[in-house]
Amino acid sequence: MNARAQFGVALGLQLIGAGVTALVATREWQTIVTPREAQQPAVLAVAGRTLDNAPLALGLVGLAGVVAILATQGLVRRGIGVLVALAGAGVVWRSAAALGAVSASRARTLVRDKQPRVTLSDTVVPHVTTHPVWGGLSIVGGVIVVGAGVLIALLGGRWAAMSARYERPAAAPDAEQARILAHRSLWNALDRGEDPTART
Repeated sequence: MNARAQFGVALGLQLIGAGVTALVATREWQTIVTPREAQQPAVLAVAGRTLDNAPLALGLVGLAGVVAILATQGLVRRGIGVLVALAGAGVVWRSAAALGAVSASRARTLVRDKQPRVTLSDTVVPHVTTHPVWGGLSIVGGVIVVGAGVLIALLGGRWAAMSARYERPAAAPDAEQARILAHRSLWNALDRGEDPTART
């Protein structure tokens, strides 16, 4: 695999892993059902970012790292690869920690924060159902980001920077500008007391 292909694979993995992590953080990781006397139970869907906002934040770091990788080269790019790998490891760690059901006290706190109209006492024990598929996908996304970061840290120094051919070249003077410059040169020569017609 040549350097350009390695570059493309690393950036693709980084985009996919960080994008998956950021997306699944908005999904429903747990459901809290709070029993109430003489009323229907209160149901609260809890997104991953509500349980722990770190995976979402670290996923956004991974996405921002794509731009940084494109804009840098050499040792700086390799250093960014290390940071990307650490962000991915953080996603794996925090996502795994959020897989388990929240405690009863945390569940009550979430219900009070998100559903202030629901009255419940400290003796009420909410029923918590987990949906581990989203947390599992977040872990997978974090692992992909780790892989991309390691690849960049090891090989990123060999990859060329963005090609200068994509930069807009300086515009060449057009015919009108050339004519103006020629006239200005003649007048400048006359001002100096020179005869411009005597030039060879």
